[in-house]
Amino acid sequence: MRNRLAANVSLLFVLAAVSGCKQDQVENVKTTVDKAAQWGEKAVETVKQETNMAGSMELATTPPLSAKACYAELIVTGDGRPNVLRLASYKRTELERFPSMIVEARVDEGTLAALAGQTVQATVYAQQEEDGPLWHTPTGAPAPISIESVDETTLTAACAGAALVNTENDDRSTVSGKFTAVFP
Repeated sequence: MRNRLAANVSLLFVLAAVSGCKQDQVENVKTTVDKAAQWGEKAVETVKQETNMAGSMELATTPPLSAKACYAELIVTGDGRPNVLRLASYKRTELERFPSMIVEARVDEGTLAALAGQTVQATVYAQQEEDGPLWHTPTGAPAPISIESVDETTLTAACAGAALVNTENDDRSTVSGKFTAVFP
């Protein structure tokens, strides 16, 4: 869909240039098209979340923290450095909604499927509201995340006994959680 949009936008610019539109008019058209594309992407994401097609993330905090989306990504770094497993409640920063969560773990495996059945040590960040306090794993105390299964479209994982610290008041809590991630 994005490629088709890019092709249509390119054609629009060529037509605008040939028809004698001024540069500022072309830029206005480009800005309008970009905004429409962003709006469309946000609308699609909302539908996916409301129909449970985007996974979910849940942490048993007080109050419970539950995000309507969870995306799994394996960031392969190369050069002998560890890869990074990332579970996030949003695909990209500009699509972030609250509650919001990120779980990141360094791993040696080169595919998501190779992680099935393993427990990884992860850093967890969770935030109930945009302007609210951030909960995170303390430095040196990663959360154990058990990768329960991985198939063609979904990764399921759980954590138990994860320590989190509240940035606002330094409260500490031990939580459990469940993650059902889809692949972006």
